[in-house]
Amino acid sequence: MARDAKKLQLVNGELEDITGPFHVPGKKVIDAGLFPALRQIPGAEIFSFSHNKIKDIKTDTFRYNLALREIYLDHNEITKLSPDAFKHLRNLEKLVLSDNKITLVPHGLPPSLSHLDLSNNLCYQTTSSMDIILPEKLSYLNLCGNYLRNSKVFRRVSFANIKTLCIGDEGPQLPIELSHDLSALMRLQNLTLSAKRNDDNTDLTDRTAQDLKKLRSLVELNLDHYKLKDIDFIRPLDKLEVLRLHNIALSKKIEPTVSLRATLQDKKYIKILSLDGSPDLVELLRPFFACFPNLRTISTLRADDFALNVAYTLRLDISYNPLACDADLDWICSETNISGSNFTLLGAENTYCTKPHLIRLTEFQAQNAQVVIGRLLGPVSKTSTSRTSISSRPLTSSSCV
Repeated sequence: MARDAKKLQLVNGELEDITGPFHVPGKKVIDAGLFPALRQIPGAEIFSFSHNKIKDIKTDTFRYNLALREIYLDHNEITKLSPDAFKHLRNLEKLVLSDNKITLVPHGLPPSLSHLDLSNNLCYQTTSSMDIILPEKLSYLNLCGNYLRNSKVFRRVSFANIKTLCIGDEGPQLPIELSHDLSALMRLQNLTLSAKRNDDNTDLTDRTAQDLKKLRSLVELNLDHYKLKDIDFIRPLDKLEVLRLHNIALSKKIEPTVSLRATLQDKKYIKILSLDGSPDLVELLRPFFACFPNLRTISTLRADDFALNVAYTLRLDISYNPLACDADLDWICSETNISGSNFTLLGAENTYCTKPHLIRLTEFQAQNAQVVIGRLLGPVSKTSTSRTSISSRPLTSSSCV
């Protein structure tokens, strides 16, 4: 093994223990002495052991690899992390532990760490004596796909440099401790709160809604499986480029009003609006798409019971939209047309479209969109030749001024 090697990648195998024997594809047994020999590559900067069957990381696993900057241990079976497994890695910047069976956020992380991914593990709410203690340089923290809800878990966390934060999936609110000093989150650009594990939508608290208004640096906001009273919290967020409100329920009916128009006014930077699984929001916001002059992508998948009347549809034109002809689109299905013959709308003879890689640089303007996923353009219109197509008129939108 070359002492000057910079990267070691052993993925998609049967590796169970980094310090012992393991099997790689082909069932070739590697000598048990190989991994203690990691000391022979002290200059290695990247280790990737993704997609194996590693169950624990010991204190001395990486003790001879002090130059490591990135470690990938995702998609394993890790349940145990020794408290000081990474502590001595003073150059470590990125640690990916996603998709394992870890129950506690690891302690003893090096102060150099800026990226920590613990998504899709089994981290439960810790007690006050086991608060998360994370490096001050941390800028990326992903805890989605866990069992976290109570914000006490963040009591001793420094958020001073956090730019991307994902918490879930038990319906967390913004850490209450930060409500008194939101200056700690002034650098936050990407926030995700998820309540996927709850059977019913979790109410977004008034406190969290008010706190969201103060996060003026947000570029991306993602809320999943929450119940909202309104969407006023996005009004001051004038830097938003991506807004995803997935599986959202409204606690009360919201009428399109001057106040709503003011909330959406001048959202000139929003490029992606995703309302998947949120039919009430689709209905509410549809008249106001003109408020998003630079919108490139609108998604409302599974948002309602929208379906083409395929029995009478002979042609579907989805040109100049980010859809692939061979995509598995839930809202288009094979049916029997009026003449009794079977056809598939996604067949080349019936569907006109441009594949995404051909329109990657094409502006996707809301006012010029021909087809938007979901029930956005109104009913299908029949042409004079009895061939049916999606209406190509501009979106009917209320003025934003």
